[in-house]
Amino acid sequence: MVTACIYLPFEKEASIIKRDLFNSIPQEWVKSEAGHNEGFFHHLKTSRGFLDQLYAVWKHNQCDYVGFSYNDVFLSLAGREYDKDIAKAGITQSDSRSFKWRENDLLSVIKVSENFIPRLYALEDISVVQDGDTIASFYKRKTGKDRSLKQLSELIKKAYPEFYASFDDVLNGKTLIPCNVFFLQRNLLNEYCEFLFGLLEKISFSSYQDEYVDYYLLSLILFTTYFTNGNIESLSFSAPAIYVSDYLRISNDLNSRNIVKSVLRKEKIIRYTSPKKVLYGA
Repeated sequence: MVTACIYLPFEKEASIIKRDLFNSIPQEWVKSEAGHNEGFFHHLKTSRGFLDQLYAVWKHNQCDYVGFSYNDVFLSLAGREYDKDIAKAGITQSDSRSFKWRENDLLSVIKVSENFIPRLYALEDISVVQDGDTIASFYKRKTGKDRSLKQLSELIKKAYPEFYASFDDVLNGKTLIPCNVFFLQRNLLNEYCEFLFGLLEKISFSSYQDEYVDYYLLSLILFTTYFTNGNIESLSFSAPAIYVSDYLRISNDLNSRNIVKSVLRKEKIIRYTSPKKVLYGA
């Protein structure tokens, strides 16, 4: 029997979704890990991306497939025309909120692919940028210093040389995966979290007191580095990665109510206004 769970940091998010694959993260997991490594865990807790919660899921979860979502951002399987077995003819409000992730859907989902991540977004679609901003210059302008990026570069070059070129491409590029949201096989989750938290922990113990380290932004840089590295055979996907849907513009005001409105508005355009001209889904 295949087991899976998509974890959410807050109970209220799990209750909004109302689907059996979605569960709030047991807080005893978080408290347990906080007690083991208080200093590092404090740094993770300051992150807007709930890295402390993700760390706890990594250490305690035993499912075959593991998902993680936060800030009302969810991977969507609804309405994808090229997957007839998991697409729906009409998008209801309930479907918009669940984004088609249910236990009954699981076998159909993993036939398409066993690993799902968001797509790359242009930096200007994620945050306010200046002309010519790369990921590296954006980080430096946001935090005031780029010492953490230089440290990461040296650490990756030494410990993960197979990821060094990918890391360099991300820093000098203008695209980023905007959130640590995913649905992965457990072994791939383990590999990714060892990479992510191993590097962040080294940064946390070597950072200077006068330097603000944006662990959330660093985690997005590392997430993008890891999953856009096409040279690593174990990271290949059996199908293109499922995107956070194009109609979800990643911003600070993104919430489930806006998601529902966007989906229903898109559905109306497709069904009534211009059914042949609008391509729906990823």
